[in-house]
Amino acid sequence: MGATEQDTIPAGGSELDLLLATVLDQSGCDFRGYSQVSIRRRLEMQLRSEGLHTLGEMIPLVLSDARLLERVLNILLITVTEMFRDPSYYSVLRNEVMPDLTKRGVVRVWLAGCATGEEAYSMAILLKEVGLGDRAIVYASDLNRRALREAREGFYSLESIRTATTNYIASGGKECFSDYYSARYGQARIREKLRFTLHFFQHDLVTGETFGEMDLILFRNVLIYFDRELQGRVFSLFERSLRSGGILCLGAKETIELSDSRSSFTQILPRFGVYRKH
Repeated sequence: MGATEQDTIPAGGSELDLLLATVLDQSGCDFRGYSQVSIRRRLEMQLRSEGLHTLGEMIPLVLSDARLLERVLNILLITVTEMFRDPSYYSVLRNEVMPDLTKRGVVRVWLAGCATGEEAYSMAILLKEVGLGDRAIVYASDLNRRALREAREGFYSLESIRTATTNYIASGGKECFSDYYSARYGQARIREKLRFTLHFFQHDLVTGETFGEMDLILFRNVLIYFDRELQGRVFSLFERSLRSGGILCLGAKETIELSDSRSSFTQILPRFGVYRKH
């Protein structure tokens, strides 16, 4: 009979706590505020792939094997994404949020948790099509260095591009999507002009500093991986990083209402998790 999650990871969490502390010490990445359910599930997968049975076995290996540490980081970091993910959401951004931004001067956008860059490029395309391409500065951040390297390169599979094309059309895209990439040798690459409109950088939402005076912050479908305390800290960071009147876009099923920052925001599109800072 195979080991269960309960057998593999102690209920008290002592080995889990020690492993996460070790990962923090070795990499600077702090996962202690992430959802324990998600962390346990992901580490269970990694234990099996490494041929290990307990987290206690993994701890000294993480200390001595940089490649194992990298594999553990990659399994813990969230990189599930696609271009124009949830087309109705991008339609709302295009029609309900962007008109307000077009009234401003230079528009500063922060896409936090950008993973491998698909949503960052989606935002760059959207800004271009609403006339903000020349006066918008888009910052895209993530904790995962490997994902950021992929994002900067802008290479994607043709299958993902086909999905992106379908999403783009459904979101109300105004151009021919193939104008935004070139295809060769079974891969597609985002065109250079679009790649150079984005600024990718590493940033830890757990320990990172305020990134201030943003007009728009997007942070979608990541909060479910954070515990309540970490969610509150992230909302406080976003609150400090947004200018007055700035827009915070969460996932459609995510909310700021249970955090201490809720009094600083008004929900303007309840079905889509969009808030305006007072």
